[in-house]
This record gives sequence, structure tokens and C-alpha cells, in this order.
Amino acid sequence: MSISKVLNRWLNRFYKIIAILLVSFAVLISSLRLLLPYAHNYRLDFQDYINTTYQSNVVIGSLHMDWKSSGPSMVANNVSFLQTDGVEIFIGAIDFHLDFWRSIRQLNFVTKALTLDGVKVYVNKGVVINTEKNNQQLAIVDNVTELFLQRINRFSLRDSQIIYRTEQEVQTFLISELNWLNNGDKHRAEGKVIIDGLTSNNLNLVLALEGKKLSTMKGTVYVKANKVNITPWLDKVLAIKDEDTHSSINFDAWLAINDGLIENIKVALGENQIVWQHLASIQSFNIEHGLILIENISDNQYFNFSTSELTFRSNNRAWLPLTIEVSANKNQYSGYISSIDAEGIAQLVPLFTSNKDARKLLYSLAPQGVLNDVVWQTKDSKTSVTAEFSQLGISYYQGIPSINQLSGEVLYHDQQLLMKVQSNNGEIDFKEHFIKPIPYQTLAATVSLFFQESGVLAKINDISLNSEEISLSGEVTIDARDDKPITMALLADVQNVDVKNAPHYYPELLMGPDLVNYLNKSIISGKATQAQVLFNGPLVDFPFTEQQGIFTVDAELTDATFKFDSEWSAIEQFNGNLNFTNNSMLITGRSGSLEGVDVSGVTARIDELVGAQLLEIEAGFNNTKAADVTLLMQKSPLKESVGVVLEQVKVSDNIAGTFSLTIPLEDTDNTVAKGTVVFTNNRVSLTAPEMEFEQVNGQLNFVNDVITTKNIKLNWRDLPLALNVNAETTPEHYQTNIDITADWSQALWQKQLPPLLKDYAKGPLQWQGELTLKNADDGQFKYDLLVLSDLAQTELKLPAPFEKVIDDKRSVLAKVQGNEKQSIIDAVVGKQMSFYGVLDHELVTFSRAHLILGKEDMLLPLNGFHITANLEKASFEQWQPFVVDIIDSLASFSNDEDNVQSPSLLTQPQRIRGEISQFTLLGETLDNVAFNISDEQAWWLLALSSTQARADIKFLPNWLEQGVVVEADFINLANTKTVLPSVESKSVNEQQVIPIPTKSIEEIAQENAAVAHIFNNVPPVTFSCKQCQYNGLDLGQIDFLIKREDDNTIALNNFVAKRKRNNVSFDMLWQRQADNYITSINGKLSIDDLEQEFKQLGFASLIKDSGVEATYDINWQGAPYQWNVETLNGELYTKLNDGYLADIDDKGLRIFSVLSLQSLVRKLTLDFRDIFSDGMFYSQIIAEAHIKDGVLYTDNAKMKGAAGDLSIKGNTNLSAGNLDYRMSYKPNFSASLPAIAWIATLNPVTFLGALALDEVLISKVWSEFNFELTGNINEPDLREVNRKSQNISVGRSTPPQIVDAETNIQEDKKAAEIKLPAKEVKELDKIDG
Repeated sequence: MSISKVLNRWLNRFYKIIAILLVSFAVLISSLRLLLPYAHNYRLDFQDYINTTYQSNVVIGSLHMDWKSSGPSMVANNVSFLQTDGVEIFIGAIDFHLDFWRSIRQLNFVTKALTLDGVKVYVNKGVVINTEKNNQQLAIVDNVTELFLQRINRFSLRDSQIIYRTEQEVQTFLISELNWLNNGDKHRAEGKVIIDGLTSNNLNLVLALEGKKLSTMKGTVYVKANKVNITPWLDKVLAIKDEDTHSSINFDAWLAINDGLIENIKVALGENQIVWQHLASIQSFNIEHGLILIENISDNQYFNFSTSELTFRSNNRAWLPLTIEVSANKNQYSGYISSIDAEGIAQLVPLFTSNKDARKLLYSLAPQGVLNDVVWQTKDSKTSVTAEFSQLGISYYQGIPSINQLSGEVLYHDQQLLMKVQSNNGEIDFKEHFIKPIPYQTLAATVSLFFQESGVLAKINDISLNSEEISLSGEVTIDARDDKPITMALLADVQNVDVKNAPHYYPELLMGPDLVNYLNKSIISGKATQAQVLFNGPLVDFPFTEQQGIFTVDAELTDATFKFDSEWSAIEQFNGNLNFTNNSMLITGRSGSLEGVDVSGVTARIDELVGAQLLEIEAGFNNTKAADVTLLMQKSPLKESVGVVLEQVKVSDNIAGTFSLTIPLEDTDNTVAKGTVVFTNNRVSLTAPEMEFEQVNGQLNFVNDVITTKNIKLNWRDLPLALNVNAETTPEHYQTNIDITADWSQALWQKQLPPLLKDYAKGPLQWQGELTLKNADDGQFKYDLLVLSDLAQTELKLPAPFEKVIDDKRSVLAKVQGNEKQSIIDAVVGKQMSFYGVLDHELVTFSRAHLILGKEDMLLPLNGFHITANLEKASFEQWQPFVVDIIDSLASFSNDEDNVQSPSLLTQPQRIRGEISQFTLLGETLDNVAFNISDEQAWWLLALSSTQARADIKFLPNWLEQGVVVEADFINLANTKTVLPSVESKSVNEQQVIPIPTKSIEEIAQENAAVAHIFNNVPPVTFSCKQCQYNGLDLGQIDFLIKREDDNTIALNNFVAKRKRNNVSFDMLWQRQADNYITSINGKLSIDDLEQEFKQLGFASLIKDSGVEATYDINWQGAPYQWNVETLNGELYTKLNDGYLADIDDKGLRIFSVLSLQSLVRKLTLDFRDIFSDGMFYSQIIAEAHIKDGVLYTDNAKMKGAAGDLSIKGNTNLSAGNLDYRMSYKPNFSASLPAIAWIATLNPVTFLGALALDEVLISKVWSEFNFELTGNINEPDLREVNRKSQNISVGRSTPPQIVDAETNIQEDKKAAEIKLPAKEVKELDKIDG
């Protein structure tokens, strides 16, 4: 057989076998493919097979098989691969693909893909190591490990996790993808792993291991992190929320594996960054470069951690490179850090604490500086740290000041931190709390921090700060424990601060900008020699408005200048205390001068610094010069109110009082100034109207521009006044109202009068006044004064009609209006007196004035002083002394040495005019008097016109010395002073020949006072009257001179009254003696026809055809016009030439009644009717009389008549009216019968009446008759006591015969006793001269 055949046959067989095999294989494959879908029915058999073969405890939840293109595939779900106490393996799904053809080719099972999906491996390290079944469990683990490391060449893990539990933690590794390749004992794997809770994205993992079992495995595990986000882990480690954190980690790590354990780790850091959000800003932390070596990491009690120089960066700020070393030796850990950047650490702190306040605090403080050579050790849960620091500083945050350039040492042990701090040439910055940082040259302190479970307690002792501006020492304690608000206790002493630098240390937020601005402007200069700061309380409650704590700054100021208000003067040389306590401020002055005012005790306070900031300044002053207070007010905001008032009201001497300012610092325009001024016996001057006050007592109050007073009492010219003052601003001006009340005793107000005027008013004087001062904003000044009084208790002894008795009310109303230039005065006294004037303040005199006495229209003159009178009645005796006293008083005032330079308030009147209905002058009455007094430069001219007189009277300038010249056109006076009594009157006065009015003691005193005034003020007088009449008697032209010979003698010389051949002349002396006055008159009287003179007087004269010559020299006590009969003395000589006495009734003329001659004539007429029936002729009548003390004596009054002679001897008491005379009448028969016949034809009654009329005291009768005249002039008793007769027998053829015969009147009473009643005496309107 050939080889070919054999070959063919065998080939055929081979082919058949192959075909058979192929068919069988195909059938087998087909059968397998048909049977695979029913594999789940054999799940348990397959499960038992695996457990039996591998001594395992596999549980398959479900099984599914199918044929894929490359071969059969199997999917097993929910496979519990291993369940022990220490290890559990669960596979969610096993996807197994057999590469059928490759397996045939390689004659071994070749899986195309073994994918384990949803694998969960749980390893409890502690259980695995400690359990008694450790060996059994390890055997099971080894079998599983052998399956995956030895039996399966390749597998993949998808979405699996490995949970590794230790005593400290549970770590989960999420394997998103891992491809594992086994090559004998070598094993490689690559994949992506997520460490649950550590990263949120994959780590690239590469394994290069060698070994058959895990316990013998060695090699290297390489882990690469590329922008790995470890935020989940950070969320566990850090305190910040996950959503606020992002990380990007880049590193290469090599884990050295030996005997199945990690022996060390080497990490090469790349660009690593953690970013988080804090306080609404993005924060970042970078680790850029460095190597980390961790040795013996598998043993927690013994490991070493070290680094190369690491480069950190936080918030793009590079740290200083640092190295870290950490070692563990059982329970003791120690470490070293070459340097720590404080700023960087502070920025990282928010990552490690959940305390928002702490995170915000540390982040805001932003500490700076470096901690060097930080060495720490932890043992038994206690940590100790030592380090040095330099250039350490913090930023300001919530009152914690920023500080820099700190250096020192720090020691931490067992929750306690001790720092010794020092610094040079740095500053402390409280930001907005202080105006600028506080610089220092040196700073030192010891800081102690105590960390406790309840918080932190910090103590800062031995604080010492020195700078060019301040020296400070103190201690601080900060307590942040027990979840309570942080409290601080601070005690500091400050010395030698210049107050110019004080604004640098004002806590502006506490004090507020308004207060700080105020203090900056108010405390200008000075020294704070010593100050103390005390703070104790919660910081959040500062400034302790509700007393939650205490804050005090107490400083002593010396030699300071304190300007408490911009518009007020500053307090100079101020020494005091500045105190801030909690929410308040108090400045207390111990001494100081405010425009000369001692303000010791002044206080400036703010009760609430946080809030309204109401500044209250209070000051008291004692024994202070009023001028200084005035100056102060005039330089203050009150200069337009209180200052203006003090310009008008000037106070002298020292005063006391209080002063306060209330200043809202937020609205200084509403500042309130108030105070009191206490007056104690001060002097006050009022400029307009100009008044001086003394002994001012009381209190003045003011609130801004409103002024009030309390119990103001003062003396004006030693007269007490009570004032009530109110002042305030009105829309037009600043107005001051002063109510004045006066109640003056007589002794007080009379002191203001000149001595000569004191007696004119008596009694208390009460009045009220209202003074209104008006000060306008433009500087104009006005005032109004109203004075009221009723003079109820005042007696006025003024000339009528201005006299007033007590309780008789007399209204006084005075209105004064004025300004700084002049015052207008309008005064009314009752209804009888008014005054209107314009007072010039510059000249201090009235430029225009008008005084009105009586009722008259008020017309203001154009210039000068005018006086107008319109009176019903006036008496010279009353007005003359009053006017003279006023003139003398004014003259005395003007001549006073103290008033030499003072101008007269009222100038001399330019015009005095008036009308007086009835004017009484020395007992004489002038009716319808009109007068006008004008200034004629050389003299004052009085033009007087009345019913009784018209004259021009010149008053020379110094008329009391230079005299008065009277030039009268006529004077016609009717004497109404003496009123003759009627016959029926029986009073004593009615018995007087010349009545003497009965006067009271007061009237006599008043009259004496008036006499004295008149005597002292009688000027020299040159008198000339062209036609004068007195009581109907025409005196003709009268001339005389009056002059003062010496101080006690006034002489009236050369008085001559001449009318035709009638002439009266005399000289008179009016002398003042020690206690009385004497009037002496020596003169002559010559009348040509006495009958005509009687007719002018209105009488029918008994004397016919006879003239008279008389001389007289008499005197009496009193003034010339005071006819005083009781003191009348002197000598009289009267001679009448030839005439006769007619039988005419004497009509009651009192001078005949003195001798009762009318009765005598009537008696003789009874006996000699034939002789005296037609009259009695006489050749002359001569009488000499002597008057002594009012009694007229005569012993040689004789009448030589043609029919007989009459002689009279006796006296008459002129004051009492008593008569005592002896009369003898002897008829004369030696004459011829025609004479006798002629005599017989005469009426003896007419003859005797004529004798009586002419005061002839001698009569003759033609038969001697003797009479006695007694009684009084109203009831004379004329008796014939005896008679001698001669019987004349006349026959028709022989001469008459005379036969003497004497008849005793007693023998024939009926015939002799003839008592004639006195004829009725009628009162006459005219008085004899």
C-alpha cells in the first residue's frame, strides 16, 4: 500500500473522525445551547458543586446561562460569596463569559470577561484578628483569595464597594472600575476608586503586587489624585457645610505593602485647593508643593509623620514654608512645626469650628505674624505647646483694637495659654471708636488664656504702654464661658496726657460724634495728670444703659481751658475731674475762672451718652464781682437779653448764684441757659431812667431770655423798694417788666428832702410802679414807667389847694416813656397838678417841660421849662415860704461840692404864667390875678394884672441878693383881715379893741415857720407905685426901699406916700432876735383935711376943717404884717389944728369907743344943748400917748375949745378892751357973750364925737364936770362923779353973773347917775387905718 493510499485512508478516517467529532461537537454544542436556558433549574446543584469543591458557603440567588457568540455565558445574581463574623462578600451580579474556542485552543478555561458587579466586601478588622475562629475564617478568606488570584486570571469589578471597619472608624471604598490581572504570583490592577466620605470623584489606582496570599503580599500601590474633590470628607472633618465647600486635590502617593500591610506612605503633593464660602465671601486654601512621609502607618500607637518644606497659600497669600514632624509613642504624641503663619491659621479656623461668633471673630481679627519653633506634646489627653512669635498683630473687630509688631513667647499647657508680649514703635487702632490709632513707643503685657469646657477665660496683666502722648498701665480680664455674653474687666491708669491730645482717646462710638465734637471744642488746653479707666461687664451690653456692668473713665484735669459752649466764654485755669460712667459723663470743676467769675464746683454732665445726649452744665458762684457776671453775660448768647438788661441794670459789689446750660448735642440750637443770681446788699444802677439802688437783696432767675425774680428788695436813695422782675423776648424786642412796690416810713423818705422842705409832708408814703425796658434787636432801647399812688397815709402841708390830710386819698399817676436819648414824663397829681417834660439823657436836663398847677390844658412848649397856674385861691403867706424853700433847696443842691459838675435837671423856667381867682398877700386879697413871668436875660419880669393891682416886677438874676424892682401902675387894696365884732358878741375877742384871732398850737407853729421863711428870703426891694389905695384910702404915689442890713435886720427905708399936701413917711426895722421877731416903725403923718380922708374911708367925720400932724415910734413882737397888740410899745404925738367937731354919729368907729366920747357928748348935750347943738369949735387938739405892752397911757390929752377945755387922763387895754379914764370939762366964761352965744349954739354931742373920732382926750366944758369912764369898749360905763357950777345971772340991764356951786352927784342919783347903753356896733366891710 502505498504511502499515499495509507495516507489517504488515514486521512479519510481522520476526516471522518473529525467529521464525527465535529458533528458530535456540534451536536454537543447544540445540545448545550439548548440546555443552557434551563440552567437555573440546576442552580442548587451548581451551588453545591462550588461549595464542595472550594469548601465555601456560596449562596446563589439566581442563575441564568446562555450562549453567546464566543461561547457560553453565565449570570449569577445576589451571590453571597462569603459570610463570616469578620468578613462578608456579596456580589450583586457575576457575569461570566467563557471563550469557548480560546479555551479549546489553550486546553484551559479562558474567560472572555469575568465581571463582578455590585460587589460588597465587609471587613471587620477587630473580629478578624480577635475571634477564636480566626484560622477558619482566614482559611476561607484564603480560598476566596486563591480563587481570584490563582484561578481567575482576569476579572473586573464594577460599582463595588469595600467597607473596612476598625475600632476608630468605618472606611468605605467605592470602586467604580477595577481591572485585575493575575500572572502567576504577580498581580496587577488598575482602576478608579472613590473613598466614600473622602472624595467625590475617582482616584486612579495602580497595584503592582506579588504573592499568593494576602498575608504574604508585597509590592506597591500607587494612587494618583487628579482634581479629586474631597468635600465629603471635609464635611465630616470640617465644621463648614458641604454645600459651602469645594476641593481639588492633586497628589501622587506610594503605599509600600509588606506582608499584606501598608508599611509607609510617600505622598508627593501637587496643586491642592480647598475653597469654601464664609461671611458671604469665597475663601481658599492651597497646598502647592511638598513631600509627606508616613512611616509605620499600620500601627496607630507608633508612627512617624514628617514633611519636606511645604508651601501653603490661603486666599492667594503665600505662607512661609514650613516643615512638620509628628511622632507617636503609645499614648504620647509629640510634634514640631517650624513656623505657623498666624494670618493663614486664622483664615482656616472657620473650617474647624462651628461657633459662628468665633469664626467671625477670628476671621475678622485677621491675625498676622509668625509663630516659630512650635513644639507640642500630647500625653494622657493633655497637650503642651511652646512657641515664639514675632510681628504678631490683629485687626480691629467689634471693639477689639488692632495691634501690630508684637513679639514674645507663648506657652500652652493643659488648657492654659500664657503669652508674654512686647512691642516697640507700634500702634493700637480702635478704628471708629477713636479718632486715630494710639501710637506707642513701648508696649508690654502678660496674656493668660484658660480654655475650659464652658469657654475661654483671658487675663492680660502687667500692661504697660508708653508714648509721647500717654503713659498707661493696667490689667484686663475677658470671660467667654458658660455660653454667656463675653464679659471684660479692665482697670487702667493713665498719666500725663495733654488735653490737646485727649481727642485721640475719646471713644467716639460710645460718646457719639456730637459729644466728641463738643469735647474737642470745649476742652482746649490743659493737662490730665492722672486718669483711671474701669470696665466690667458684658461687651454686648456696652455702654451699660441698663446698668448691666460698669464703665468708668476718671481723669484729673489741671490748668485747663474749658469752653463749655462755643458762644460762651471759656473757663480759664480750670482744675477738675472728667468722669465717664457707663452711659453717662460728668465733668466736675474744683476751680476755674469764667470771665473773672469763680466757678468752683461747676459740673457738666450727660446722663445718656447713647440716646439724646443731653449735656447739662451747672455752676455756682459765691462772692463774685457783679461786673464779671455782667461781662460774662454780654459775651454770651444772652447778650441780647440778659446782657442788654445788665447794660441797663448795672450791679456793683459781689453777688452769688447758680448757672446751668442744657445743650442737646444733636440740636444745639435748642440750648437752654438758666440760672439764679442772689443779691446780698448789692448796689444796682439803672441807666434809663437813671436810678441808683443800694442794699439790693433777693434772687433773680433766668431761663434763656426769660427773667423772673423772687423777693427782690432794695433801697433807692435809702428808701426801701420791693421789685418783681419778668423779662422775655417778644416778636418786636426783648422786654423786661419790673413791678415796683414802695412803702416808705416818714423817717426814711424825708431824708431825701432838703431840710427846708421836710415839714411840708408827713406820714408814710406808699406807691407802686411798673417799669418796662424794651431792647430791640437793632440795638434800639425804649422803656415805659408807670407810677401810681393814692397818698392815703401821707399828709401834705402844701399851700392850698394842694394840702392833704391823712386818709384823704390823692391820686398820683406818672407815665414815663423813653429811649437811650430822651425820656418823656407825664405826671398828674390829683386834679390840681400835672407835669409834662422831655428829659435829654445826654445833657441830663429837661429840654422841654411844663408844670401846671390847677386845671389847664396841657400844651407842651417848643423848648425850655414853662410853669402854668390856674388856681381859685392862693395865699402869699403860704406860697412865699414854700417857693423860697424850694429855691433855697435847689440853690443848696447846686452849691454842693459833690454836685458842682452836675447840671440842673430843670433849667430856669423860660416862662411862668397863670391865673389866680383870689390871691391873698399879707392879709390883702387880689382878685382875678393874671401873671406872666418871662426871662428877660438881665432879669426875670413878672407882669401882674388883677382887679386890685397892675405892676411889673423885675427879679434880678440873684434876686435874693440883688433884689426885686416893683413898678406898679396902681394898687388898690381893701383890708379884709380884721373883722369887727357885733354888739351881741360876748366872747373875749369881741372885747378887744383890735381883735387877736385865737390860733391853735399847730397854726402858730406853721405861722412861725412861715415868718422864718419870709424873713430869710426877703430880697432887696425897690418899690414904686403911681397910684395906691388902701382900704379906700388914697395914698397917692408910694416909694420905698427894702434892704437887709445884716443877717438879723431888714430895713424898710424912705417910705413915702404922697398925695397932694398929704404925706406919710416912715422907716421900719424888722429884726430877728433869739426867740422872736421885732417890728419897729418911726415916722410922720401929715394930713391937710382930715374930714376928706374919713370920707375916702367911707365914714362921716366928726372933725371938720382940720388937719393933723403926727409922729410915732412904735414896735411890736412879730412880723410887720403880724399886728400884735399885746406886745405893742411906743410913743405917739398927735396935733390937730383949728376946726370943729360936728354932731355926727361915729357909726361905731372903734377908736371913739375907746373913750366913749360919743356917750360923753350926748351927756353934755343934755345940760348944754343951747351951746353945743350946732358943733364945738377948737383951736387945737394935742395928745401925747405912751404904749406899754398893749396898754395906751395918756395924762395930757387936751382939747382947747372956744367954749371950754377938755382934759383926759387914763389908759386903755388895747387887747382886752378895758377902759380906765378920768375926764374933766371946764366951760370957758371969760369970753364975750357973743362967744357964749356962739358956744351955746354948738351941739356938744357933735363936739365930743369929733374929739372921740380924732382920739382927742381933752375936752372942756363950760361948767366943770368930772367923769369916770370904765367898763369895756362894748359896754362902757361913763359916770359923772361931780360937777362945779357957777350961777350966771344974766339980766336985761346988767352983765351976767356967775355963781359957783358944787353939787354932789351922790346926792342926786336920779339926776347924776345917768348910765347910757353902748350904741350897737355894726360890723363894717372896711377897716380903719
